[in-house]
Amino acid sequence: RVQAKCVKGYPWYIYASMERNDQSFKVKTYHSEHKCSHKFKNKRVTARFIAAEFKDRIITSPKCKLLEIKEWCNKEFKVNVGISKCMRAKGIVIKEMEGNHKEQFAMLRDYGEELLRTNPGSTVRIKTERIGGKDWPLLFKRMYVCFDACKKGWLAGCRPIIGMDGCFLKGLCKGELLTAIGRDGNNQMFPIAWVVVEVECTDSW
Repeated sequence: RVQAKCVKGYPWYIYASMERNDQSFKVKTYHSEHKCSHKFKNKRVTARFIAAEFKDRIITSPKCKLLEIKEWCNKEFKVNVGISKCMRAKGIVIKEMEGNHKEQFAMLRDYGEELLRTNPGSTVRIKTERIGGKDWPLLFKRMYVCFDACKKGWLAGCRPIIGMDGCFLKGLCKGELLTAIGRDGNNQMFPIAWVVVEVECTDSW
């Protein structure tokens, strides 16, 4: 059972408990009269709470402004939070994202080897570079993938036409996705190969 009352002495009161028959939780007593003003501050709305609640939004829009996060808290939780708390919350999400990306990029060559093992005859090329000296870590630059089934499928049942196109990657890791597309017998798109590059240029094509 749960009961709550106004700490300032107003008659507002609520009492609820479990029903034995249908195992439901029901409100037994409720006095709705209340004259206290609404509080717009809550200690439980911490930076970690904000980060957990709006993680997906921040990941989708990593350049979102702190005032936007403040407005989200105001609209959804009816609380006022400081800009510094919003900055800490965003920092938690960004740090987690960067950590995940570093771990994933470190396993990229294993991913390429797994593609070749499970798709014999495919082509996978990964290019890395060092910006500084020999002691500097390798940084990802480009990755090219062409499955053997796509090669044979295009040769066996597609029209002798290849189209080229590209689009920007708008997440935390920038770059461009370039693709080679064919046309099948139904005049539908048939993916042949794709590559992730740092920028669209003659060298990357």
